[in-house]
Amino acid sequence: MKSEDNVVNINDEHNEVWDMLYGKGQKQNDSGDHTQEEEIPTWEKPVPLDVNIVDKLELKCFPKWFADMAKAVADFTETPLELAIMMGLATVATCVQKKIVVMPKPGYYEPLNIWALIMLASGNRKSAVIRLMTQVLTDEEILLAEMMTTEILTAAEHQRGIDDHIEMKRKQRMKEEDATECSKLTASIIKLESEKEPVPIAPQFWTQDVTAEELAVLMSQQGEKMTLLSAEGGIFENMAGRYSGGVPNIDIYLQGHAGDHVRVNRGSRPAIAMNEPTLTMGLCPQPEILNSLSNQKVFRGKGLVARFLYVLPKSLMGERTGEGPPIPPVVTKAYEKNIKALLELKPAKDDKNRDMPHVVRFSEEAETEWKEFSTTIEPQLGESGRLHFMEDWAGKLPGAGARLTGLIHCMEYALNKPQDISASLQTAKKALDFSGSLLSHAERSFSIMGSDEDMNVARKVWGWIKRNRSEEFKARDCFNDIRGTYPKMDMLAPAFDVLAERNYIAMKPGPKKRSAGRPPSQEYIVNPMIVEHW
Repeated sequence: MKSEDNVVNINDEHNEVWDMLYGKGQKQNDSGDHTQEEEIPTWEKPVPLDVNIVDKLELKCFPKWFADMAKAVADFTETPLELAIMMGLATVATCVQKKIVVMPKPGYYEPLNIWALIMLASGNRKSAVIRLMTQVLTDEEILLAEMMTTEILTAAEHQRGIDDHIEMKRKQRMKEEDATECSKLTASIIKLESEKEPVPIAPQFWTQDVTAEELAVLMSQQGEKMTLLSAEGGIFENMAGRYSGGVPNIDIYLQGHAGDHVRVNRGSRPAIAMNEPTLTMGLCPQPEILNSLSNQKVFRGKGLVARFLYVLPKSLMGERTGEGPPIPPVVTKAYEKNIKALLELKPAKDDKNRDMPHVVRFSEEAETEWKEFSTTIEPQLGESGRLHFMEDWAGKLPGAGARLTGLIHCMEYALNKPQDISASLQTAKKALDFSGSLLSHAERSFSIMGSDEDMNVARKVWGWIKRNRSEEFKARDCFNDIRGTYPKMDMLAPAFDVLAERNYIAMKPGPKKRSAGRPPSQEYIVNPMIVEHW
């Protein structure tokens, strides 16, 4: 259940929205004097139709070293806490993807990569937060590259020597007329080719602006894994076909989320084969990106939009002082220590000495908790369910909850071999509570993307009410005027419910006047706090 202390209005606070739209200080009569007091509705300020109430993302779900860093970064940069939390989660996922998978129930596995999509307008210091939460990844990249410099140069020089030798043999073979000698030269060339080994590539943990084709190559070079980090939404333009003639190219992203096999064979490029690729994303574009996602039907049709963990934090612009306290060094050191430990975690080995992920099982109690969470979500996906309008996303929520359980588990045991310990009930509860908070952000996001048909109809009906400027109206009159769009009265019923829930209208009390031949139409009263300003 959501408590009043655990919700925040993402559009700034309802009171400001109300004051802007309808005027300040409008309240019902404090004395409570009404004619027919027992029948008149108790009116409250309406919740704007483009505003949803979303849960705060709380730090209590995370271990101290992570929570302290997220809070310190948010305070220092004077930015929403949600941004630091989600970029921190993307950082942890970068460390453990392909190394650990979770098994919430026997036979069912989830990788630990996530797609975090945090919507904030420009000017919110997004780049600063991303840099602070992910700097340890960049620092480790630089350190490892420096350590490998001699090895890479030596291997490259050895490769060039073999190539030169092969080229010399080929020239000899071209001049050789004796068939036996040609055969010997060919055999020598083949032997030299077999002695060639790939030049080592320095580790790269993340990238930013990359095409789908380049991403596939990069992932295959980096152990079938990669992370995309960006304060902008340019990657969605790449997905939509910016470099491919306007033809969307999203297969590698989908495969990287689910860990599906990748086989690419194109004449102009080397073949690419990956068995279980993993792709993490930490993106913070402007909120308008939701319109772009909704306009690309292939994004929804192929399930791209269903894979993101959406977060719509409240901007702090206009409230910043420029005096955010510096991040305590002890906080940064603790964060870096734990992230480095997760980066240094080695994958398991199979019987052929090939890398494979460790499996973290759920304890019996954690498994039960996860199953209860899943069975709570499932009935809401049906046609009459609250989440039907976003069933593609909500259907993946149990899987996301399992991934978050694994990530929090890895945080909790970053210094103590998380692969050797089962995920506990307490950890599962934290992760699933966090998943429930993310659900409210997703509902808001999908509503913006036009997926909530009830909300769309409510906006249409409210537009009709505003045009008519009526204090009262009949449902049938509304239906008669907009039946070209909604040809059945039943299609409007959810809209009246939405408007009533958001305090725009209320059913008119008292007996209905009956007319011969058909049942009376439901009558509604418009919130007088709105009518007063028409």
